[in-house]
Amino acid sequence: MPNPTILVVDDEATLRKLMQFHLRPHGYNVITAGNGVEALEVINSQIPALVIIDVMMPEMNGYELTRQLRKNPRTAHIPIILLTALSNVQEKVEGFQAGADDFLIKPAELPELLMRVEALLRRAAAAQPVAAPLAEARIYMILSANDPNQATNIALNLAGLTQSRQQTIVIELIPAFTNTAFRLGLEAKQTLDDLLSINASSIGKPQFDDALITHPSSRIKLLVTAQDGNAPKPLTQEHTRALVNMAQRSNAIVFFVTHPILGDALLPLYASAEAALMVSRNFQEDLVTAMVLSQQVQNRGLAPTRLGLLVEHSPTSHNPTLPDMSALVTRMRMSSAGAVPALGQALAVANTEKKLPIQVASNEDRAAYQIVADLFSEHTISWPLTPGRVAARSNDPSPNLPPSHPHTLATPGTADGEMKPMYTSPQPADPQSAPVTPPSFEPNAANRPQPVAPAPPPPDDSSVGGWFRRPTRRGDS
Repeated sequence: MPNPTILVVDDEATLRKLMQFHLRPHGYNVITAGNGVEALEVINSQIPALVIIDVMMPEMNGYELTRQLRKNPRTAHIPIILLTALSNVQEKVEGFQAGADDFLIKPAELPELLMRVEALLRRAAAAQPVAAPLAEARIYMILSANDPNQATNIALNLAGLTQSRQQTIVIELIPAFTNTAFRLGLEAKQTLDDLLSINASSIGKPQFDDALITHPSSRIKLLVTAQDGNAPKPLTQEHTRALVNMAQRSNAIVFFVTHPILGDALLPLYASAEAALMVSRNFQEDLVTAMVLSQQVQNRGLAPTRLGLLVEHSPTSHNPTLPDMSALVTRMRMSSAGAVPALGQALAVANTEKKLPIQVASNEDRAAYQIVADLFSEHTISWPLTPGRVAARSNDPSPNLPPSHPHTLATPGTADGEMKPMYTSPQPADPQSAPVTPPSFEPNAANRPQPVAPAPPPPDDSSVGGWFRRPTRRGDS
């Protein structure tokens, strides 16, 4: 810890030298000024830990200098000792009214001087607020296999879960027009295109902050892609690296919504993201697309243990069963897979439990993707911060999820229906050493839509693991 610096302000050179002579042997750095005006100039370049001021000085007396220091936010906290040859009460009252912390009568005795200096410095140190440690930035990818708006909605709801604990940012790196700002009722004065229009080396914190828009109710910050219907500008590795650097300096949880089709432009993001989630509809052709894209992502350096699949069920198609999901995730060499309920069940849960962490324009959107938010809140928590297990029947053929819980997760290598949280499962088995039959989504009686089960009560917060806190919802008592 550096030695404290003490500023001695006195118009008498002899007294200034005497103070230096007495204080320096006790570990203090001593700087001096001959009057109040000179003292302000010294303080402008170096903030001392304590100031000793003579009351009677030309140009600016000690009382006025004390008042000036107390007015300045940079110096208002500095302890001040006034030196005076006068010992009457009125002098002390005026000094305390000006903002002095203590008085010394000249000539001061060395033991008393040291005692008062040490006491004031100790008191000042105790009064300093302890700075809260900055939260560490965390970067995640939401990869769109089919619909970029679907991926953005999922990212927004995940951000809604984390924003009560840490600032959250959603960044769209999507090679297509999106209507995110419109659906949220926001006006984007700047978009990703504005940042892509300037040199990547010119993207700093001011440019990054200016491009973000803030959702008024959730305080989630967003960087949206082109909103005018025009094709977005090409994304380069340099621009991606600049955005990743800004995300890492933000001390926020940052969700990058993007598409693997951007290829090598995403390499800086693949290297920096803690985990990635591939989002797909459950139609067979969409899952084939997701499979191809997942292989591309892994070929560019994203480890399978950091990649998961999320399939959205649909009431109009034949949904994969839990064994199907386990086989699919093994074949795709991912770490895990999640299944989101069909829209009817999503609406039932949303209407019953009033789980709307973020307002979006479409009721269907916010209900369906709330389920995704709950899925992460209760089972995947922190990618991969939370231990825990979710019980479900692995042989349950119903496209609706088990009545005991509205969410289902499937990971390879589980037994007796015991399911592991996403991003905590072991490395998938090598499909060449253990061939897996491709999942079949042919219609059968078990895959027909089932009646919507009543929504269960929300789980106790203590089961969530403490890292995510369920957001306060409208209508909660």
